[in-house]
Amino acid sequence: MRRLMNHLLAGAAAMLTLSAVANAQVWVPVGTATGGVAVYFNDTNEVPANVSYLRVQWANSITNVNGASISMSEPFKTIFGDLGQYGFDAIFVAPTNANPTPPVLYAYDWNGSSPVQGPQVLWAMNVYSDWTHGPKNPAAIVLNSTLRGNSATVLNYTLTPLGGGSFQADIDVVLHSDGFIHWYNPAFPDTPFLPNAYPFNGKFRVTGTLVYDKNSDSTPGMDFYQGTVHLYAQAIPDASTVTLFASGLLPMAALLRRRKA
Repeated sequence: MRRLMNHLLAGAAAMLTLSAVANAQVWVPVGTATGGVAVYFNDTNEVPANVSYLRVQWANSITNVNGASISMSEPFKTIFGDLGQYGFDAIFVAPTNANPTPPVLYAYDWNGSSPVQGPQVLWAMNVYSDWTHGPKNPAAIVLNSTLRGNSATVLNYTLTPLGGGSFQADIDVVLHSDGFIHWYNPAFPDTPFLPNAYPFNGKFRVTGTLVYDKNSDSTPGMDFYQGTVHLYAQAIPDASTVTLFASGLLPMAALLRRRKA
């Protein structure tokens, strides 16, 4: 009962907030992603003009490259059945890349018994095989790419020296999805965001502050900017639809089908 009451109170608060700005651009909190961004260089010369690619990952490691660990907020936690299995993966190849074969990120679709490799993507919110620890487990693999996309727009990026060779990176990026939710359960077809009971347009925003600590750098050729970023979904500015979604009423209609999606 206490858990239900907390959910209703949270939904009511979100409902009031979203209703107040329903006619403006609305970004609804999805959750957070903890880990960082690994900056890989063409060689051990770690300067901006020598960056090969950037990779979102959980660990400060050049071998364990699983994505950042996602923790979803309600109602997304219930909709997507978040138990700790989700990871945020992304690979951005830099214009200064000199590596003829930079790593490639692929989307995966679970067919009921094994993951099937899909198209190449820029980013994905993935279901990992460890349903409790997700990408934190270095042995976990990607089973399904529930959300995915091939483009992004950088709204803001600021790099601030902290002294001693350390830096702070403030980021604000919009991720453009392919417009579909790719459910983990293969019994259900991919669902387009529009027109459906989901008042979202398929754009997701990533904001946060990450810090590179020079003193903890033990990986020549890679700098790890560590921290937690916030994830948002862009809502369609319609008062009635967004209000219902925030209150938790719309998601209730399909809980059974999405339990492990």
